This record gives sequence, structure tokens and C-alpha cells, in this order.
Amino acid sequence: MSAEQIILSVADITCLIQKRVYNDFAEEFKLDPISFNLSNYETLGLVGESGSGKTTLGRLITGALKATDTKERRIIIDGKVEFMGQHDYRNPKVRKSLNYPIQMIYQDPKVALNEFMEVRSQIVEAAEVGYEKVKTNLSKDDWINNNVNELLDIMMLDDIKNHYPFIMSGGQIRRLGVARVLAAQPKIIIADEPTASLDASTKNMVLNYLSEYTNRRKNDGLPMGSIIISHDLETISRYCGKVLVMQNGQLVEKLKKDRKGIFDPKKTFTKKLWEDNAFFVRA
Repeated sequence: MSAEQIILSVADITCLIQKRVYNDFAEEFKLDPISFNLSNYETLGLVGESGSGKTTLGRLITGALKATDTKERRIIIDGKVEFMGQHDYRNPKVRKSLNYPIQMIYQDPKVALNEFMEVRSQIVEAAEVGYEKVKTNLSKDDWINNNVNELLDIMMLDDIKNHYPFIMSGGQIRRLGVARVLAAQPKIIIADEPTASLDASTKNMVLNYLSEYTNRRKNDGLPMGSIIISHDLETISRYCGKVLVMQNGQLVEKLKKDRKGIFDPKKTFTKKLWEDNAFFVRA
């Protein structure tokens, strides 16, 4: 596949979240129309202050955040999310028919885990989904075992593969969340603070393996793209060639590295981010 091919197109996606206050509904959060494209093999950064809508945008793209109309809460969603130039990814039937190619590493990984399932079993469960997406000469059992064992090793989970999440540390749970997503062989990964609570060496290990996963798919001619949501601007600077900057539910600036690997912000809010994190402008 061509690196220039657009694999994800987000067009005027909006979200209004309202909660009941007495006999009426009041605005809790509003995401103004946002549009952007993600090219094949691209890693896009999504930054901004807490509460700016970064996670909401990620959940809208995956379909995890759904329109709701109850007595206590309303979620109104509009806009388009197009996968591989032809699929309406907001349609639940489309997502299911494609075997959920867009996966999210959640900021709170517990939301995607079964507290009463052992570590290895949870990765195996995801790998069974992944097997349906790959072309291999290996049997299903062999492919799953190879994939799961590699992830247990890389994510330093082998020693606790028979443990349950409720007795694991925050860092271990986060690594399990990453392993599950990778085992499912996604075509697009949305990673929401994927290295929070990890020490420096483990953080680099996780990010390097995410990059390696992309390179493997590129070498095999398979589609792949990533979106990293993070307050860690050093990580964003190192791994992302483009950045979307959000503030108060709005996309305030789109940035691209120049030939020297430097971002050149123009908006006041973005400049302030750069001033507070001077290393961010370095390649």
C-alpha cells in the first residue's frame, strides 16, 4: 500500500453532551466540528490541556462513544468517520463486518479488561480476533501461541501471565492493555496516554514496540496508522510527524514538522505549550 493513501478521514465530527438539571438539559461538554486525515503509516499526535476533548475525539472515532438519549443524559453526535476511503465507520454494522480494525488503548485500561480473567487468557482472546485479520501459513493455535508469547515477553508480563488484573499494579495493567490491542492486529491504533504511570525505560520499550508493529505492517504491505493522545510532549515530538492541538473542545491548530524536524506553532495557545515544553520543538 502507498504511504500517501489516506486510511482515516474525519469530517466535521461533533459531539454535544448534556446532563439533566431539574426539568431541562444543560451542556456538559461540546466538541466543535473537527476534520483531519490520517495517512498510511503515519503517526499523528493529539495534544491539549486536560478536558479539551482529546479522549472524546478518540472514542468518537472508534465508535466507543455512542449517541444517547435518556432521562438523565443526552449525547448528540454528527459528522463522518471514513475508514480506508469507503467505509462509514460510525455505522456499528460496518465496524463489526470489518472486525473492528480501529482499536483504542484506553487511558484507564481497566475499562477494556476482565478483572476475573488471567493475563494470558485476555491476550489470547484478543489474538483470536487478530488471527482472522492475518495471512499466515501457521495453524491458528501456532500463530496465537507465537503472538501471545512474544507480547508476554516484550511487555514484561510473562512472570505474571497467570495473575488477575485486580492484584496487578497500574503499570502492569497498562502494559496488558497495550498487549491486548496489539494482539488484535489493528489497522489503526488510537493510544490514549499509553505510557502514563510507566518508568522511563518501560515507556520507551512500549513506544518502540508500537513503532515496530507499524514497521512490520509496512514491510508486509499492510495498512497501518496511529494516533497518540498525550500530555507527554517529548513523546509526541519523538514519534509524531504531525500534531493536532485542541483547546476547549476545538481544534485550534494543525502542525507538521519541517525538514529539520521542528514544529513552528502560530497560535497563542500552541506557542504557550511550546514555551512550557521547550524540548518539544526538537527533532
